[in-house]
Amino acid sequence: MESLERSVSLKQGSTIDQLELKKQMDYAYNKTLQYLQHQELVEGSIPQSLGECQDVAELEGGLNKELSRYNKHKIQKIREAQIKLEEDKKRVELLEKIQERDQRIVQIMIKKQQEMKEKYCTSKKVENRRIDTQEMESKSQPRDNEAQKNLQQQQSQKVNQILSTYEIRSKMIFKGEDKKEKKKREQALQRKEEFEKQIDMECQIQMAKIQQKLENSGKLQKELIQNKIEKIKEQNHKEQQIMKQQKQLKDKISQDQINQLLEKMVQKEKDFQINQKSIQNVEQEKKLEIKSKQRKIKSNQGDIFKDRDEKLKQLNEKFLKVEQFNRMKKEEQDNKILLKQELRKLKEQDKQDILERQKRQNEYRMLEITEKYRQVDEKNQLKQYQNTLLQQTSMHISKQEILERNRIYSHLQQMSDNLFNKKVRKRNLSQLEKNILTIKPKVNNQKEDTEFEDHTRLLITMLQTSDPEETLKNKLSRRHN
Repeated sequence: MESLERSVSLKQGSTIDQLELKKQMDYAYNKTLQYLQHQELVEGSIPQSLGECQDVAELEGGLNKELSRYNKHKIQKIREAQIKLEEDKKRVELLEKIQERDQRIVQIMIKKQQEMKEKYCTSKKVENRRIDTQEMESKSQPRDNEAQKNLQQQQSQKVNQILSTYEIRSKMIFKGEDKKEKKKREQALQRKEEFEKQIDMECQIQMAKIQQKLENSGKLQKELIQNKIEKIKEQNHKEQQIMKQQKQLKDKISQDQINQLLEKMVQKEKDFQINQKSIQNVEQEKKLEIKSKQRKIKSNQGDIFKDRDEKLKQLNEKFLKVEQFNRMKKEEQDNKILLKQELRKLKEQDKQDILERQKRQNEYRMLEITEKYRQVDEKNQLKQYQNTLLQQTSMHISKQEILERNRIYSHLQQMSDNLFNKKVRKRNLSQLEKNILTIKPKVNNQKEDTEFEDHTRLLITMLQTSDPEETLKNKLSRRHN
């Protein structure tokens, strides 16, 4: 029962109280000392009850069994500690691999962001070049128009003064339109730069947050690993102290056993010497009796037969006593042999119990190992799931950024196309069509101003709103209006 309880306590993760085991050892040791001290045997006397010797043997057997169990338990604990150390090493290696993987992911994210910035800078440069070329074209076109106007003025000097007044008005209107277009372009470029700065700031903030999270996770992992290593060191130190105490106890117990055996041997030798002395005394008595008998025979030949009979009776009684003594010795030897046989049987039973216990412990260890592997697999699956979620979120963020940039660029291109197409169309018209259009110039200017204001409002709402669904709703509502 004790072995089963100990195996159950080991399998449940509980440790045996060393103080209780020490108390049991001290109790057994004190009991043996008390027995040896209070043993009052007279020289030459035989113990009436053999239970005293049996108590010593049982105590020795119990002590040996408890020592063997304690040593086995200690060996099991050492093995379990070694297994835990190996598992902790494997966990540390896995954590290091995970950290390396996270660092690689961070490097890849940084590279992607750099590539996106480079692409954005290249696209920005291309747009700036395109805008510069358009400005150069817009500057060259007025010169050509002025030359054409001079020629037309020379030809139209013959035309009425009314047409000349209309031409002067149309020139003034075109100059005002050029100034407005330049202002609009400058405002659009400023807004574009501000939007780019905001995007860069948001990217930097996100990168800083990700780096802080990674650093915090790395610190936590290192702290956990250090705490585990310290706990393992403390356990090893405690086990070493326990080993030293066990060695000291073994030395004490071995010395006590040797002293007891020596005392037993001395007592046996004393008993043997006492028996030899008794035998010698009997022989001497016999010799003396024979001598006395011879004397009596010489003195009293008539009483020889009577004396012989009496002497024979005495001798028979003495021989009977000696035979009884020998029988008692044989019985003691037989009892010792039986005790040895019983001890062997008990040892075999203990071995079988130990084997069964080891089997049960191995089964429980296998269950614990499977549970640990299952936990490790679950952790790995969670980490993989976390990595997939991070990848998906990064993909969604990049897609949203690309969509928002493309949307902004498309709106800017539409604005620029609308502005430049109307301008070119008006510049390339003939003189007669211009004169006809200059009848109502203020209405067209008002339409262009309203369109520009609508586009600017769209840009402001896009910058303020983060959800793409709200931006689409705003677009549709404005288009319907």
